[in-house]
Amino acid sequence: MTGKYLIAAWAASDSQTDQPVLSADSKTTFTVQESATGKTIASVSCTSADQLTLQPGSAQSSTRTSANSRYLVSGQTAFGLNSRTGRCYTNSPNSKGIDFTAVGDDGTAYGLIHTGDSTDASRLYGRLPIAPDGTDSTAQGARVDLASGSAKALTKAAEVPIYLTAADGIFRTGDVLAVYPRR
Repeated sequence: MTGKYLIAAWAASDSQTDQPVLSADSKTTFTVQESATGKTIASVSCTSADQLTLQPGSAQSSTRTSANSRYLVSGQTAFGLNSRTGRCYTNSPNSKGIDFTAVGDDGTAYGLIHTGDSTDASRLYGRLPIAPDGTDSTAQGARVDLASGSAKALTKAAEVPIYLTAADGIFRTGDVLAVYPRR
């Protein structure tokens, strides 16, 4: 949940006890709903080449709205709230997924390119891809134009913001939190 929006996700299953997963074999539907009314604002169905586990609230730590509330990112999904559209940025045979960290008023979103490994944490959908205190993330950043849907990898040395205000970007590197004016 962020601001006045609730993010919901579900996958079709034959059993109520199956752990929900985002996989290449089944679609998972993500919706943005007004928390006060339950009204659906936008939805999108996604698949992923990764086998990502969905747990209650798993993407909540990475759910962000733009300062003007026109855009919302959550885990590996992005939504245009005024246009009532959603897009998936999950792993596919042709591209890597993007774990979103921030979105600006102009619809530019930032995140880290999803890199899976053998740990359970890398298979958890929507984990906030920020390294623990005192360490630096080794994941490469990406910038996404939500209007066109195009994604571009940033240089390996570039940091991605964890939040964007109308005027500033907030960044976290290891145990340092910094605020820089937007250009």
